[in-house]
Order: sequence, then structure tokens, then C-alpha cells
Amino acid sequence: VFGIASTLYIVVDLELGTNDRVLNALSVYLSRGQTAEQLSQLSGREEMWTVMWDSFLESPWIGHGYFVTSSTGELYVWYFWTNWTAHNFWLQALVTTGIIGTGILAYALIQLGYRTIRATFRGQIEWQFGALVGSVMLWQLGWGMNNETFVGPLQPESVVFLTVLGLATARFASHS
Repeated sequence: VFGIASTLYIVVDLELGTNDRVLNALSVYLSRGQTAEQLSQLSGREEMWTVMWDSFLESPWIGHGYFVTSSTGELYVWYFWTNWTAHNFWLQALVTTGIIGTGILAYALIQLGYRTIRATFRGQIEWQFGALVGSVMLWQLGWGMNNETFVGPLQPESVVFLTVLGLATARFASHS
């Protein structure tokens, strides 16, 4: 069926002009009006990260307060003054909670990973549950490279992570 459909398509559209139009429309939609230079700078993330790093340096030890990314509560990025997120998990944690808070957060996440692995290999939790916790943690790690994940505003993926975190905490507490 696929072979016949492909042959009929080539016969009807000899120059494959429809493909060009569809691919062009798709690339315009995906670029969302950004230039090639903006896309090469990760959609303006470079500008955002520079401003956030400067804000972090204003209060490196304790940050500005959870989900507050500057001493004034607003930063000027992308032609707007607002309380922007850092669009990066670790940078968001550093700017808002400082080195102290980020250290505590890192310790907690490392402990969660360690306990998950240990409990899975000891048979205290099912391997499927361990795989769920591990895959959600790895997904958050990858997603956090360009998003603030659960240290930013409430988002569906944050709810999923925090729910899995709560389930894991309950399971580990019941086996202690």
C-alpha cells in the first residue's frame, strides 16, 4: 500500500513541489519567526543565561528568594521587564536559592537517585517502580537543560516529577 501510494504521488506531483511547500511551511512554523542566528543561540537562551548569571553574582550564597530571579524582582530580557525564569534548571536554582539552597537540592536529588538504585537492587521495591523513578529523574535532567522544570512555575511535568518524588519517598520510608 505504501509503495503504490508513493508511486501515485510521484506520478501526480512530478516535481515534488508539494513536499517543498509542506517542508517550507513546517520550517517556518517551527522557527516561530526567529532568525537563523537566534536559533543558533538556542532561541535567545544565551542572552537570558548571561543576564541570569549576572543576577546570581549579586547574591551568590542565598539567592534572591524562591522563584525570584533578581534583587528588584524584575529583569530586562527580550525587550520586557518581568520576573523571568532562567530557562535552565541549575541556573534557576542558583539564582533563586543560591549556592546553599542549590547544594541542598543537589544533595536531595542525589539521595533520591542513590536510594532508588539501592532499593531496586536489594529488592525492596519493584524494578518497574525503580525504572519509573529513574526515567523521570533522567527526563527532568535532560529537560532541565533548557527549562527550569520544578524550580520554576507550576507545569504539568513538574506535577509528574513531584508526584513520583512523593511516591518514592513514601516507598522508601516504609522500608526504612
